[in-house]
Amino acid sequence: PITGERRRMSRTVHGTDVDAERELAQMLLEIGRMPAGGNLTVRDFVEDLYKPWLADHVRRSTRAGYESKLDGHVLPKLGDVPLRELEPYVLDRWRDELLTKLSGRSALHVYRVLSTALNRAVKWRLIVANPLDAVDPPRAKVREIDTLTAAEARDYLAAFDGHVLGPLVTIGIATGLR
Repeated sequence: PITGERRRMSRTVHGTDVDAERELAQMLLEIGRMPAGGNLTVRDFVEDLYKPWLADHVRRSTRAGYESKLDGHVLPKLGDVPLRELEPYVLDRWRDELLTKLSGRSALHVYRVLSTALNRAVKWRLIVANPLDAVDPPRAKVREIDTLTAAEARDYLAAFDGHVLGPLVTIGIATGLR
């Protein structure tokens, strides 16, 4: 404008947070910051809509963790895929590839972050359903804990009887410390 002041678009929404978020998505469409319909890629959604939303709705440390997982494991493989074209079989292959690079537990965290982001896209009506709902989550491997038998515990107690570390070993065995 001639005055040099920025023109700001604003609307008052009377309703729920979801209504306000939907209106924000519509305003972004109108000003051309968000591609219409099927042209919205996963990268566009994450960078232009989801990350700014995270900034206002989660703690900084949580946001940093989400962004790290999205930037490191989601966007490199799925970033150029149109959001509406994400299919369960594509996500299934992505999950399997994730498991070759990460532990089951870490892969599960990345899966959950993407699922949360896609659930937000559903709430904003950018997609009809979360395609990750049709993909089984990665399984974290359950590690078997090696515990002492009663005989091994007696042997340790006998070995440390009268030693300066004896009381610590006794407390450790009695409380189940490893």
